Amino acid sequence: MASRWLEKGCSPTGVLSLEPVRLSFGRDFPVRAPRISLRADFNRAHPHINPGSPTEPPVPCLVDGSLSEYMHVAGFVGIVNQISVWLDNAASGTLIDPAQGWEPIRRDEVPHAIAANADCFRSWVDGRERFCFVRCEYVLVPSKGGNSIYATLHSQPTSAGVAEFSKYFAHRMVNAGYIRGQTLALIVLPGKRPDGGLVKADKYHPETASVLADLPARASDYGSAKALKDGLDLLRSRMRVNARLKYQIVLPVILLAVRPINIIRTASPIELIPYVAQGTVQDFISDSDSLPLSAASHVQSLSPQLLRRLSGVSESFSPAPWILLGAGSLGSHIGIAMARMGDGPSTVIDKDYLSPHNAARHALIPGDVDVPVMNPKAMAMQGALACLAQKPKALIEDAIELFADTRSLRSALPKGAWGLVNTTASLAAREAILAAPGNFDLPVLEAGLYGRGAAGTLAVESADGNPNIGDIEGDLYELARLNETLKIAVFPDRPAHEGVDIGQGCNSVTMTMTDAQVSQFASTMVQVIADLRQTGLPRAGGRLWIGLREGIQVSWQEHVIDPCKVVEAEGSPWSIRIAATVAQAISDQATDHPNVETGGILMGRISEAARCFFVTGTIPAPADSVQSPGQFVLGTAGVTQAIQNYTESAGGSLYCLGTWHSHLTPSGPSMIDRQTAAILGWARIAPSVMLIRSPSAFRAIVTERH
Repeated sequence: MASRWLEKGCSPTGVLSLEPVRLSFGRDFPVRAPRISLRADFNRAHPHINPGSPTEPPVPCLVDGSLSEYMHVAGFVGIVNQISVWLDNAASGTLIDPAQGWEPIRRDEVPHAIAANADCFRSWVDGRERFCFVRCEYVLVPSKGGNSIYATLHSQPTSAGVAEFSKYFAHRMVNAGYIRGQTLALIVLPGKRPDGGLVKADKYHPETASVLADLPARASDYGSAKALKDGLDLLRSRMRVNARLKYQIVLPVILLAVRPINIIRTASPIELIPYVAQGTVQDFISDSDSLPLSAASHVQSLSPQLLRRLSGVSESFSPAPWILLGAGSLGSHIGIAMARMGDGPSTVIDKDYLSPHNAARHALIPGDVDVPVMNPKAMAMQGALACLAQKPKALIEDAIELFADTRSLRSALPKGAWGLVNTTASLAAREAILAAPGNFDLPVLEAGLYGRGAAGTLAVESADGNPNIGDIEGDLYELARLNETLKIAVFPDRPAHEGVDIGQGCNSVTMTMTDAQVSQFASTMVQVIADLRQTGLPRAGGRLWIGLREGIQVSWQEHVIDPCKVVEAEGSPWSIRIAATVAQAISDQATDHPNVETGGILMGRISEAARCFFVTGTIPAPADSVQSPGQFVLGTAGVTQAIQNYTESAGGSLYCLGTWHSHLTPSGPSMIDRQTAAILGWARIAPSVMLIRSPSAFRAIVTERH
């Protein structure tokens, strides 16, 4: 305290130079901190004083949070120091730091809590002194010290007309003495000053309200006394006509006050000051002034914005819609986790239903009131996300049929969509996506699990679609072919998917895996997707994240997949997508043989649906091949065994696609090339490609049996 105040024995704010402070130690000390109270006549108009009866000593709020938790960090001495700091700040009038914002009236130890959309109610303050009613649901929890009420307010005003009035009220006992009910909440908005500006409440007042009669004086300070009276009068008049006199009533009331500066940690100067009155209808009608009233704390109602804030997502992030294809074990974990970050899918597509056996590792719990067993998974996800203040469109559609139908696909996809996350683990679904380039041009992210939880992958297309999901999966197979640990997971000796008995005569072809394993992989995938949602999809190539289980840990590695070389086959609907590493290797080999044609064997995958060859690797030409300036003749020595070894190393997922050879000058296929390609086409059941690399470009001939 300043020396001049010490001489007077008191600061201008009413703090004495020697202040008595009472510390009340309960039986649970030192587990719980002592209760701190000041002298009975201490000035209650200071901020950071908890609400309480004027007949009891005021209780200062010393720390932001639990005093007991603080004591276990800083020790009992820390509490003593905080008391000293608090009194010094109270003496100098600096309990509020204007740079941080206006500290709301403390409500740390009040028995009631009201969840309300503060931003919505603040937007109603427009200078017109008025009141609004909103619907409200609540839970009343009885206890020895009195009831606790937890209420959730709607965000839309509702009328209080005579005809519909009674339907807004209910008060029903449920198990264990708990009561669930519904009611109307009264929202009271401040008016203007004579000069036209909003009434500003620039002084703290002690929170001592204990009966409804205490509210008008407080509302007068906030510029809303008439609105409060009008709202209560209307409520009384409606109750005289509609309500039973002995019926219990719970009445939340929120006064809005405009402060001189923004409320701390907000961008608004408007403070919500909530209360709860309770009693019988008879009490409210006949003697409402004595109706018991208690201060209530405000918590922000559930919204995507709140979830994003709590997840550390940037306030400026405005999420574009995205689609979740597949709402099974992995898809449900990803969808729910993203929704908990305020960024759930806008559309969920799944044709299957939530079966009892899904309870083993599905993120939703079958049998829940809102997620009944046998409910379609898309609808179950829609209901679950609605509980997180998000309601996606649910499509109970077969992915293969959907992506083949231009009209259905166009209506299914939200405008301005960011991308599609495919979690179906279906190769047929991937083929359907690849086969619909004209109808579907969104970037695709594909998440999958392998080997009973031994590995997980997340493949992400480039923003421009090159590489696409087929290219990236081809790279995954090449990586697995050369990595024994990954190979065992992706290409297991025995099928990872096996029949699991789920009912008489029924089985589910799935992987046996725990929910913990699914969650462990899904958590990293969600974090990657969430980051990409904010920073944008990769533009210089795609990405492939591979997670390998090592004991109880999962080790992740990111791979950059460069854009592939796309070659359109001459006179054919087929295209050839050559992995960047393969295209470079072919060019390097041709450059190393400037005077003769050279070549080799192409390995990879074929998408019959998309009419596309995915070239992922090559096999060198055998030793008996002929290289000359005029032509390249592929030898046969050891070719069959080399192809077989390559294919077996990839679990049969990569196989021979055809051949490649170089030309020394910029030119297309020669007559010999076309004749050879035709012979190969008849010799092979599957389509074949002959790739020609000239100094100027790649050319291709595709042959297939008709």
